[in-house]
Amino acid sequence: MNKHTLFRLTGALLLGATLATSGCSTITGSSGYGTRTSYAIDQDTQTARMLWDSIRATDSLDNTHINVDVYNGFALLTGQVGTEAQKAQAGELATQLKGVRHLRNELSVGPNSSTQQRLQDTWITSRVKARITASNQINSDRVRVLTENGTVYLMGMVRASEADYLVRLVSQTSGVQRIVKAFEYLGV
Repeated sequence: MNKHTLFRLTGALLLGATLATSGCSTITGSSGYGTRTSYAIDQDTQTARMLWDSIRATDSLDNTHINVDVYNGFALLTGQVGTEAQKAQAGELATQLKGVRHLRNELSVGPNSSTQQRLQDTWITSRVKARITASNQINSDRVRVLTENGTVYLMGMVRASEADYLVRLVSQTSGVQRIVKAFEYLGV
């Protein structure tokens, strides 16, 4: 790794840590109040914590990289596991929790992502969040942004037209390889 690349990665890490601390946490329950009540935000945080604790307490899920996120009862699992059985087991743990209304299991089977990839993902998340905030087209508190291996996951409570707008906006961000919509749609 040359000096310039190391400098860019260090800068990305610092900027990402500053701008996206809540968005790149392994467990997140809220990114702002948006249209959810404080009770719903608290429930999401508790549900994410319980799921995370269940995953960590399961010996067969050791040596995996699993991110847990819950938004208005919609759980999203991202990261890497070694086998399909581990993916299914993590999903089963999620669906057993009272606070999970819907599960999106986006775990991939393969080796865990590298530190360099995670830094790049943090950088992508920061840029996407900045674009959403700067656009003034949607309240950024209603949208959660997560990035794993270049795939940007969008969660939140939005109208279909807002989801389409967000996908167009995110697709213009360099480094984004894929976009996954995990929204709860309003007005449907």
